[in-house]
Amino acid sequence: MHDFTDLAYTTSTQHKGPTEARIKRDASDLEKMHTVITTCSPYTVDPTRRNIFSGLVAGSDVNVHSFQDVGNKIIRDIKGKSAFAYKFKRKDRAKTLGNSSAVKIAEDRAIDPELLFQRFLVVSKSGDLFP
Repeated sequence: MHDFTDLAYTTSTQHKGPTEARIKRDASDLEKMHTVITTCSPYTVDPTRRNIFSGLVAGSDVNVHSFQDVGNKIIRDIKGKSAFAYKFKRKDRAKTLGNSSAVKIAEDRAIDPELLFQRFLVVSKSGDLFP
């Protein structure tokens, strides 16, 4: 194939040599990964859906894990209708953890994320809170 296309395949050094500094850094990175995985393991028997990084637990409205069912329902609704007549409704979309509309701060209280951000912004622009 090389002769036919008049192209040549060449390689260069792909990886840096295992210097002492690199070996130490790799060992340090592995230790960090081990610590994170053991302290916040995504492999638990806990059936709740949660963000692996932040630990935020998904509410019951989050259904992105069943995206195929959501998509199949939309397809069933579209069949037999004109492409211009069908309206995609927000309630029919798959809901992710990022779509959650409120931040739960207590068992019976939640705050809208936009409102929370606005409050943080006001506090941050008001100057020193503690003299």
